[in-house]
Amino acid sequence: MLTAKQLSSANVYGEWLRLAVHEKSLPANNRVRAAGSCLGIAQDHHHAIIVLLGARLYASCFALLRVAFEAYVRGEWLALCATDTQIRKFMKGWEPPKIDDLLEALSQKTRFRGTTFSDQETQLEDAVWIYPYWRRPCPAVEHVGWNPSQLLRSRSP
Repeated sequence: MLTAKQLSSANVYGEWLRLAVHEKSLPANNRVRAAGSCLGIAQDHHHAIIVLLGARLYASCFALLRVAFEAYVRGEWLALCATDTQIRKFMKGWEPPKIDDLLEALSQKTRFRGTTFSDQETQLEDAVWIYPYWRRPCPAVEHVGWNPSQLLRSRSP
Protein backbone atom coordinates (compact mmCIF):
# COMPACT_ATOMS: atom_id res chain seq x y z
CA MET A 1 0.00 0.00 0.00
CA LEU A 2 1.23 3.48 -0.80
CA THR A 3 1.75 6.11 1.84
CA ALA A 4 0.16 9.53 1.40
CA LYS A 5 3.64 10.93 0.71
CA GLN A 6 4.32 8.37 -2.04
CA LEU A 7 0.98 9.07 -3.69
CA SER A 8 1.61 12.80 -3.47
CA SER A 9 5.04 12.33 -5.06
CA ALA A 10 3.45 10.31 -7.88
CA ASN A 11 0.93 13.10 -8.48
CA VAL A 12 3.65 15.77 -8.45
CA TYR A 13 5.73 13.78 -10.94
CA GLY A 14 2.71 13.16 -13.17
CA GLU A 15 1.95 16.89 -13.25
CA TRP A 16 5.60 17.73 -13.92
CA LEU A 17 5.61 15.27 -16.82
CA ARG A 18 2.39 16.74 -18.24
CA LEU A 19 3.75 20.28 -18.10
CA ALA A 20 7.13 19.22 -19.51
CA VAL A 21 5.53 18.23 -22.81
CA HIS A 22 2.42 20.43 -22.88
CA GLU A 23 2.22 22.63 -25.99
CA LYS A 24 5.84 22.01 -26.96
CA SER A 25 6.79 22.83 -30.51
CA LEU A 26 7.93 19.68 -32.30
CA PRO A 27 9.06 19.00 -35.86
CA ALA A 28 6.14 18.14 -38.15
CA ASN A 29 7.26 14.81 -39.55
CA ASN A 30 6.00 11.24 -39.52
CA ARG A 31 8.66 10.00 -37.08
CA VAL A 32 7.61 12.57 -34.48
CA ARG A 33 3.91 11.90 -35.14
CA ALA A 34 4.33 8.11 -34.82
CA ALA A 35 6.58 8.18 -31.75
CA GLY A 36 4.62 11.02 -30.16
CA SER A 37 1.33 9.17 -30.47
CA CYS A 38 2.76 6.15 -28.64
CA LEU A 39 4.48 8.26 -25.99
CA GLY A 40 1.28 10.27 -25.49
CA ILE A 41 -0.65 7.06 -24.90
CA ALA A 42 2.01 5.92 -22.43
CA GLN A 43 1.68 9.24 -20.61
CA ASP A 44 -2.11 8.94 -20.49
CA HIS A 45 -1.82 5.43 -19.04
CA HIS A 46 0.72 6.71 -16.51
CA HIS A 47 -1.71 9.40 -15.40
CA ALA A 48 -4.54 6.85 -15.17
CA ILE A 49 -2.36 4.58 -13.03
CA ILE A 50 -1.74 7.44 -10.60
CA VAL A 51 -5.49 8.15 -10.40
CA LEU A 52 -6.22 4.45 -9.85
CA LEU A 53 -3.53 4.23 -7.16
CA GLY A 54 -5.29 7.06 -5.33
CA ALA A 55 -8.51 5.05 -5.48
CA ARG A 56 -6.63 1.92 -4.32
CA LEU A 57 -7.67 0.03 -7.46
CA TYR A 58 -4.45 -1.92 -7.71
CA ALA A 59 -5.58 -4.64 -10.14
CA SER A 60 -6.56 -1.95 -12.64
CA CYS A 61 -3.13 -0.34 -12.17
CA PHE A 62 -1.48 -3.64 -13.06
CA ALA A 63 -3.71 -4.02 -16.11
CA LEU A 64 -2.49 -0.64 -17.41
CA LEU A 65 1.14 -1.18 -16.44
CA ARG A 66 1.95 -3.52 -19.30
CA VAL A 67 0.26 -1.44 -22.00
CA ALA A 68 1.89 1.73 -20.66
CA PHE A 69 5.30 0.08 -20.76
CA GLU A 70 4.77 -1.29 -24.24
CA ALA A 71 3.52 2.08 -25.54
CA TYR A 72 6.63 3.73 -24.10
CA VAL A 73 8.98 1.15 -25.62
CA ARG A 74 7.21 1.35 -28.97
CA GLY A 75 7.42 5.15 -28.95
CA GLU A 76 11.14 5.08 -28.12
CA TRP A 77 11.75 2.50 -30.84
CA LEU A 78 9.86 4.57 -33.41
CA ALA A 79 11.82 7.67 -32.40
CA LEU A 80 15.27 6.10 -32.27
CA CYS A 81 15.41 2.84 -34.22
CA ALA A 82 12.72 2.53 -36.89
CA THR A 83 13.67 3.11 -40.50
CA ASP A 84 11.78 5.69 -42.56
CA THR A 85 10.07 2.78 -44.35
CA GLN A 86 8.97 1.27 -41.03
CA ILE A 87 7.65 4.67 -39.93
CA ARG A 88 5.61 5.01 -43.15
CA LYS A 89 4.26 1.48 -42.72
CA PHE A 90 3.40 2.15 -39.06
CA MET A 91 1.45 5.25 -40.09
CA LYS A 92 -0.60 2.99 -42.38
CA GLY A 93 -1.39 0.46 -39.63
CA TRP A 94 1.60 -1.89 -39.76
CA GLU A 95 2.32 -3.71 -36.52
CA PRO A 96 5.93 -3.12 -35.40
CA PRO A 97 8.19 -6.01 -34.36
CA LYS A 98 7.59 -7.89 -31.11
CA ILE A 99 8.45 -6.12 -27.85
CA ASP A 100 11.55 -8.28 -27.30
CA ASP A 101 12.92 -7.14 -30.65
CA LEU A 102 12.13 -3.49 -29.86
CA LEU A 103 13.94 -3.77 -26.52
CA GLU A 104 16.92 -5.43 -28.17
CA ALA A 105 17.13 -2.67 -30.80
CA LEU A 106 16.88 0.02 -28.11
CA SER A 107 19.54 -1.63 -25.99
CA GLN A 108 21.95 -1.26 -28.91
CA LYS A 109 21.47 2.50 -29.18
CA THR A 110 24.31 4.62 -27.82
CA ARG A 111 21.77 6.63 -25.84
CA PHE A 112 21.02 3.56 -23.75
CA ARG A 113 24.58 2.28 -23.30
CA GLY A 114 27.62 3.54 -21.45
CA THR A 115 28.73 4.28 -17.94
CA THR A 116 26.81 7.47 -17.22
CA PHE A 117 23.06 7.03 -17.37
CA SER A 118 20.32 9.58 -16.85
CA ASP A 119 17.31 8.42 -14.84
CA GLN A 120 15.39 7.67 -18.05
CA GLU A 121 18.25 5.69 -19.53
CA THR A 122 18.72 3.70 -16.33
CA GLN A 123 15.01 2.93 -16.26
CA LEU A 124 15.05 1.68 -19.84
CA GLU A 125 18.19 -0.37 -19.22
CA ASP A 126 16.46 -1.88 -16.16
CA ALA A 127 13.34 -2.48 -18.25
CA VAL A 128 15.33 -4.23 -20.97
CA TRP A 129 16.78 -6.54 -18.33
CA ILE A 130 13.64 -7.15 -16.25
CA TYR A 131 10.97 -7.35 -18.98
CA PRO A 132 11.47 -11.05 -19.80
CA TYR A 133 10.87 -11.86 -16.13
CA TRP A 134 7.73 -9.82 -15.45
CA ARG A 135 5.99 -9.95 -18.81
CA ARG A 136 4.83 -13.53 -18.30
CA PRO A 137 2.68 -12.77 -15.23
CA CYS A 138 1.14 -9.65 -16.77
CA PRO A 139 -1.62 -11.41 -18.73
CA ALA A 140 -2.50 -13.33 -15.58
CA VAL A 141 -2.76 -10.10 -13.62
CA GLU A 142 -4.85 -8.48 -16.34
CA HIS A 143 -7.24 -11.43 -16.55
CA VAL A 144 -7.22 -12.64 -12.92
CA GLY A 145 -5.36 -15.80 -13.85
CA TRP A 146 -3.73 -15.93 -10.41
CA ASN A 147 -4.96 -15.60 -6.87
CA PRO A 148 -6.38 -12.07 -6.54
CA SER A 149 -6.57 -12.35 -2.75
CA GLN A 150 -3.04 -10.92 -2.63
CA LEU A 151 -4.38 -7.67 -4.09
CA LEU A 152 -7.45 -7.75 -1.89
CA ARG A 153 -5.29 -8.08 1.20
CA SER A 154 -3.25 -5.06 0.12
CA ARG A 155 -6.46 -3.01 -0.18
CA SER A 156 -7.53 -3.68 3.39
CA PRO A 157 -7.48 -0.55 5.58
